[in-house]
Amino acid sequence: MLYTKPPAPSPQLETVLSWFNALISWDFDTLASKMAEDYIHTSLPASTGEPEKNKERGLQHAKNVQGLFAGKDIGVRTLCPNDKPWPNNAAYLTNSLKYTM
Repeated sequence: MLYTKPPAPSPQLETVLSWFNALISWDFDTLASKMAEDYIHTSLPASTGEPEKNKERGLQHAKNVQGLFAGKDIGVRTLCPNDKPWPNNAAYLTNSLKYTM
């Protein structure tokens, strides 16, 4: 599935797309610039036992896993089980969805 940015995106959508673009291009400077100092990332499912990550640990984790995705097309996909609002839905990296900026 290919997502194309609308002709007049809202500032909120511009921010989301910029974040997604930074994720799929491993642009750590842009990711860091968009994270609040009190940023917390929670990995799902919780049963993995992966601890919450603050901004510094989250960026380091992304750098550590970058090699796992080398040479692969990646994108962002959203999973919304039972159509319930956050925190029951999650965005995750996948190789099956791409979008154009």
